[in-house]
Amino acid sequence: MADYYPRLARWLGPIVRGYSRLQVIGREHLPDAGQPVILACNHPGSLWWDALCLAAALPQREIRFVAQHWDAKSRVLVAMLSRVGALFQVLDMEQIDEQDAVVQALRQGETICVYPEQSYHSFWRRYTLFRFAPHALRYAELGQAVIVPTAIIGAEEAAPTLLGWKARGMPLHFPLHPPLVLPRKITVEFSPSRTCAQLTSEPGGSEMQPADYLRGADRLRNLVSDVIRRYRHCRTSDSCYLDHRGWW
Repeated sequence: MADYYPRLARWLGPIVRGYSRLQVIGREHLPDAGQPVILACNHPGSLWWDALCLAAALPQREIRFVAQHWDAKSRVLVAMLSRVGALFQVLDMEQIDEQDAVVQALRQGETICVYPEQSYHSFWRRYTLFRFAPHALRYAELGQAVIVPTAIIGAEEAAPTLLGWKARGMPLHFPLHPPLVLPRKITVEFSPSRTCAQLTSEPGGSEMQPADYLRGADRLRNLVSDVIRRYRHCRTSDSCYLDHRGWW
């Protein structure tokens, strides 16, 4: 495991919990430490504030966050994220096999966080869940892990991207204002765990097709959106957020 994660958790955890008045619900839905689990989470706000809040919500666990394939193209990001134990997701789900680093980490009983939306949102598209990528289902299948639908509420308001530019096909917004982290309350809620077979309605051992994984990703999104709707008005969109562009 990375050498920086325990230090950051020890130093920043109490600050994040206090500053964001962190509320954590549903810890009982997580398997015991040492058992493989995927936290499939919405990706709200910016500045990785949602990731810091999730880490602060589970101070006794080391979470390995899965960055996207485009992050692996930057030496700076690779060096920085690797020091905190991050892994990198491949472009296409079909590329995931038993040698994949995420699968190997799961088989070692680690806690993995995956962002199926693949990109964080601007403030103006807050609480909209865009199409989920199916990678988490494949990771769970090969890593023999359960998936815990995880919702973070409040990060859109706490770390907003208010005005800036986003190009189509690029994950990042380029804000025209200073970075903001406001003292808004954050809630992290964990839902009951599901297996890949439960989400896809395919019994274990049967040969899965790409459409099965996509169906499971849609059901996973619905589980996350159901939780968010208890706190905020939440919409779903069948488009991929990476395809959006414009000024915000």
